[in-house]
Amino acid sequence: AVCLGLLCVLLLAEIIGLSVYCKLNSLSLKVETFYIHCNLNITDGIIGCQYIIKRDNLQTSYNNLTKERDQLHTSYNNLTKETDQLQTRYKTLSEERDQLQTSYNNLTKERDQLQNSYNNLTKERDQIHTSYNNLTKERDQLHTSYNNLTKEKDELQTRCKPLSEERDQCYQVMKYPYELKEFGNSSYFISTTKNNWDNATQDCRNRGTKLVIINNLEEQKFLISLNINTWIGLSDIETEGTWRWVDGTPLTTAYWGPQQPDNSGDPEVEEDCVEIVNWNRDPVKMWNDMKCNTERNWICEAVKD
Repeated sequence: AVCLGLLCVLLLAEIIGLSVYCKLNSLSLKVETFYIHCNLNITDGIIGCQYIIKRDNLQTSYNNLTKERDQLHTSYNNLTKETDQLQTRYKTLSEERDQLQTSYNNLTKERDQLQNSYNNLTKERDQIHTSYNNLTKERDQLHTSYNNLTKEKDELQTRCKPLSEERDQCYQVMKYPYELKEFGNSSYFISTTKNNWDNATQDCRNRGTKLVIINNLEEQKFLISLNINTWIGLSDIETEGTWRWVDGTPLTTAYWGPQQPDNSGDPEVEEDCVEIVNWNRDPVKMWNDMKCNTERNWICEAVKD
């Protein structure tokens, strides 16, 4: 657009110059014609004022044309100056346009780089999200496996508890060696070591038996025939003077020795557990009350089905 304006200004200047040139040539032709005409009239002896008038008119026209030429020249100079200014502004605008184009290109490049960075970050975010989902799934699977293992552990512990108890019983059995005797409908485990009444009772429980309970005279005689001082499953630990067997049944038939039970004849002494002694002269009445922390042999009884 600027270039087209400059071309229009230059064409206008050329047209104005040609117009002035043509008018000056026309004026010169008219003066020459008038001069010839006057000469002809003078030759003929005719003098008139018409010559003067025409000359003045021509002079005035000439002056006017000269003034117009000067004005056109001034206008031309002004247009030339404006053209130079426009050319300068055009150059400045072109430089600014180039700078803006360069800035635009740089911004476009930066935008493309940012877009690439954004796309890369979006891709990384999606990968991280996928990894997070996978880890969450693995965590849930591990949690499920953990719960299953915990359940299995609890089941194994439940199953292991009776086994542990059996193991402990076996340890206890192995700890206290015994002799096995059979009589009637029962098996008798006769210890070869000594212990207090409570430990003897617990050892029988560990074996799945009970500290011996005497039900009749024949059984009493069998136990006496073993000829050992041994604990039996009878005590008044819960209530003084009330004798009960280890299975909770009360005493009905007793085989106390003479003046037994007696707490050793001392009211301050508590003899709450019962033993069979081998020092009494009576072959049947061999029971004696004794302090429970005394160590004696013991007999565990297992009744056969």
